[in-house]
Amino acid sequence: MGTDYDLGEERARMQQPGRLTDLVHHVIARSRPGDLGATKLNKVLWYADITQYRRTGRTISGALHYTKLKYGPAPNGIQQTLEFLKARVIVEEKIVATPVGERREYKSLQAPPENIFDDAEAGVVAEIVDWIAKDHSAASISRLSHDAYWEEVELGGQMSIRAAAVHIVDADEQDVNWALQVTASDEHR
Repeated sequence: MGTDYDLGEERARMQQPGRLTDLVHHVIARSRPGDLGATKLNKVLWYADITQYRRTGRTISGALHYTKLKYGPAPNGIQQTLEFLKARVIVEEKIVATPVGERREYKSLQAPPENIFDDAEAGVVAEIVDWIAKDHSAASISRLSHDAYWEEVELGGQMSIRAAAVHIVDADEQDVNWALQVTASDEHR
């Protein structure tokens, strides 16, 4: 499905992945500029893709890998995507001074095209944007994304959405008993 800013050959020449461009625009349009700097934008994209992958086996952006950066995972091509949106005057970037340094804030200058994402995808994006905007600072959401998997990947390395989507939980007594029963029955075969 095309978008109002789908520029065909020019987009292909600029190597713009359509789903990522549409998702970035959608997230920026859904967020207040003061609630969404570059770090939080990357976290929304990361957690939205992981959440959608856990639920459906596919990502919203279409990406299967992100790059490990200093402040957490970022989609491959995010800078080119933002440059594309800014060059087309679809998104505006502003540098804002904060008590802990500068923050790049984004503001949508056009409404994103409708019907790009299905209801489930749009719901995941809304859920993640609200969670990160309401409950986290850039620092707190960065700490959360710096989990054991993030620690294992070298800076600049590729982080698999599939690996990140694995939900590790502690085994309870029922789980341990089940494992012991399965192991015992396997030994008797």
